[in-house]
Amino acid sequence: LEVLRRIRDTEKENKTPEGKGIPIIMVTAFKEPFMESFKSGCDAYILKPVDPDTLIAKIDQLLEASQNR
Repeated sequence: LEVLRRIRDTEKENKTPEGKGIPIIMVTAFKEPFMESFKSGCDAYILKPVDPDTLIAKIDQLLEASQNR
C-alpha cells in the first residue's frame, strides 16, 4: 500500500490527469486491504494464488481501458 500511495502522490505532484497514471494491480494473499487499496488508487485487485490467465486478462483489460481514456 505504501508503494501504491507513493506512486499516486508522485502522479499528483507531476499533475498527471486522473485516470491517466500507471495502471496498478494489487496482488496479495489477504482480503483485508481490499478497500484500502482502492481508496489509495489501485485499479484492480487479485488474490493469491494467482492464476496466470486471470492476471493476463486483467492486464489486457487495464491496458485497453487506458488507451480509451
